[in-house]
Amino acid sequence: MKKLFFIFLLFYFNSYSQSIKVERYNFLPPDPDGANWSINDVFYSSADKIFVFKGTWLVKITNWNLPPETLAGAWFQAFKKNSPPYIAGGYFPYYYKYSNNQWLPIYDTTGGFIYRFWNNFALTFPIYGDRYIAKFENNKFIKIPIPDVFRAITGQGNKIFFIGNDYGIWETDTLFSYWKNYKSVGLNYSFTSFYSMEIIGNELFIAGPGLWKGQLTNSDTIFFEKILSTRNLRFIKKFDDKIFVGGSIIGLYIFNNDLSFIFVDSLNGSFCVERINDSTFLIGGFDLYKLTFLDTTTEVEEDKAKNIFQLYQNYPNPFNLSTRIKFTLPEMTKVTLKVYNILGQEVATILENKELPLGSYDYEFNANNLASGTYIYRLVAGNFVQTKKMILIK
Repeated sequence: MKKLFFIFLLFYFNSYSQSIKVERYNFLPPDPDGANWSINDVFYSSADKIFVFKGTWLVKITNWNLPPETLAGAWFQAFKKNSPPYIAGGYFPYYYKYSNNQWLPIYDTTGGFIYRFWNNFALTFPIYGDRYIAKFENNKFIKIPIPDVFRAITGQGNKIFFIGNDYGIWETDTLFSYWKNYKSVGLNYSFTSFYSMEIIGNELFIAGPGLWKGQLTNSDTIFFEKILSTRNLRFIKKFDDKIFVGGSIIGLYIFNNDLSFIFVDSLNGSFCVERINDSTFLIGGFDLYKLTFLDTTTEVEEDKAKNIFQLYQNYPNPFNLSTRIKFTLPEMTKVTLKVYNILGQEVATILENKELPLGSYDYEFNANNLASGTYIYRLVAGNFVQTKKMILIK
């Protein structure tokens, strides 16, 4: 019997002390010929069923602790899951439609080789050389000509945005009444290196060789800046106050709305995300994971800590650019708080021999001038000395 895999990760997020329970599903079928295929997409239905594309299999999971049911063998890429009928797309010239609790193969060459959905729109590989996207309308796909080969899609309101192989960022509306091609400034990579995009407010985020953001204005130019240097990012997806960013050789980044983040390093890749509810998410990498956020306010912990010296773990951790360091004092005392590299060399002084009354303290540490790596922060308060590690990722 396979052992249940789970891990608890503790961190601070959105002013709450949170833990994440990470569980790996242990019963996915083996890949053909010993290959290690990734999970292309995950779909959670309202009937508490989980559908997974992995390699050449479409499987259904009804119990996390039991093996799945294999439904079909084909090369699947993406689900249309915004509204019924739900579609499983990928293997040309078929797609699968979910009806009466089963997936039915539908022969349709119009849809092409589907590899990504946004609402009712499907990005397709140009099988016969023509460029188009497929829109699912009136229970069938229709072709819509496009000016580029699109590899990513997102939207906001009645506007749709694309990343094209040849000409970069495009904008249109849901009626395709116009095409606007943006000039992209600041990107140092080919557009064929990017895989995913998301609009958050009036900013456009694109993921590939790093995570980049650019302001959307009335101009035809977008000035991009890099906010994360990690390469091989494959997706970005926002759910309310959480922004998920994943890739092929990393774990998973979870950003707050202010772009502070935590890094979940216990995952074997992360290519897609699906929400079960506000606190539970499915992550597809080379394995399938369930992440559950457990919130508890820090007030109880603070009450317990009032009568002791305490240095807390910085949050977020790992962090980019800035993080916060918190400690409590049970009495007035002189405090020194410094940061060191792993060689023991002092790199920053936050407090030096400063007399502070009893209470809880929360200081921001800015690491703009430091390189990525592991650092140690050390609190000296009277005879009390405590150190903790933190990780900077730029």
